[in-house]
Amino acid sequence: MILKRSIILIALSITYYILGSLLSSFIIESKEIEISELEQKQKTVNEQFITAQILSQELDNVYNVFEENLATSAKDEKNKEASMEFLKYLTDIMEKYSIKLNQIIPDKKIKKGLLTKIPYSISFSCDYEKFGQFINQLESADRIILVKEIVMKNNIDNIKNSDESGDMEIEMEIETITINKSKTI
Repeated sequence: MILKRSIILIALSITYYILGSLLSSFIIESKEIEISELEQKQKTVNEQFITAQILSQELDNVYNVFEENLATSAKDEKNKEASMEFLKYLTDIMEKYSIKLNQIIPDKKIKKGLLTKIPYSISFSCDYEKFGQFINQLESADRIILVKEIVMKNNIDNIKNSDESGDMEIEMEIETITINKSKTI
């Protein structure tokens, strides 16, 4: 009787162990697969979210550029020749980097379709480093600025005497571009 009870108990224990192992392996394995799939989905969604954030920030920058360069009427300040706001911006940059301004000459505005281009001839003196900083500032401006031409007049004596400041005469032709709002929308 004790032997029979022991055999039944051992058989039940083995059956319980086998059934438990099989059930847990099916349940756990399916959950492991599901977890790895969910982790992959989360990674993809996170990448899409980060991309959307970057695009949103870029669109804000694009909006700012349009806002700064869109003229709502022909009499808008941005369409005027020799815009005082832009001239002040240029002189502030030059003052910031200690660039010696010789002259700024605004030319007649050029109207092409919905665009108005206002050319400026600028003459100044500075070294290469300050010139690079000046160009970087122009590039980062909210206004659309097109550099048409750069002429560097580097005196040969300045090259030989590297003790001096190394300033060179620079002449630039730039244009600000304004987008005019269409009358028919």
